[in-house]
Amino acid sequence: MNDLSPLLQNKLSLLEQWFSKRKGSIVAFSGGIDSTLVLFLARKFQGKQNAVGVISNSESLKSKDFELAKEFCKTFDINLEIIKTMELVDERYYQNPVNRCYFCKEHLFHDLQSIKEKYPDFDVLSGTNYDDLGDYRPGLQAAAKYMVLSPMVDCNLSKDELRQIAKHFELAQLGQTGQSVFEFKSAI
Repeated sequence: MNDLSPLLQNKLSLLEQWFSKRKGSIVAFSGGIDSTLVLFLARKFQGKQNAVGVISNSESLKSKDFELAKEFCKTFDINLEIIKTMELVDERYYQNPVNRCYFCKEHLFHDLQSIKEKYPDFDVLSGTNYDDLGDYRPGLQAAAKYMVLSPMVDCNLSKDELRQIAKHFELAQLGQTGQSVFEFKSAI
C-alpha cells in the first residue's frame, strides 16, 4: 500500500465516519473504479453482513466486465446480488438522446428497489464523485428520484482523490476512465 497524504487520510477518515453512521449499504456496482471503491469501503467499514453490491447483467455491460466484477466480490468476500435491467428495450433509451443516461440509471435504480426490500434498513449508494457534479450527468436526476446517496460527493472527493485512495488499497483500474475494468491485489 502506498502512503496517503494528510489530506487524503482526512478524507478517508470522513468516509469511515460517513459509513459508520449507516446500518448498511446497497451499492449500485458497475465494476468501474468509482463504484468499486464505494463497495470496497462499505465492506471495509460496515462489515460483510452490511455491505451488498448489486450489478445488472444487462446487454449494456460487457460480459468480461461482468465476470471481473463477480471475481472482485469473490476475492474481497463481498455479498453480490445480480439483477437484470431492461434499458435496451426502453424506446426512450434506445433512441439515444443526449439524456439517455437518465433512462439507464432510472431502470437501474428502479430495479434496485427489489434488493432494497430485502435490506430495508440499508441505504442505496452510487459511485458518483464530487467532480461529477460539474459535468452534465442526467443519471443524477434518477439517483435523486430514488434517494440514492453518494458518499464520495458527501465527503467532497474528487475523481483524482478517489483514484489515489483506490491505489492506496491496491485497487487499480485498467483502461480508460469510465470503463468497467479493474484489477485487484489486496485483501480488506
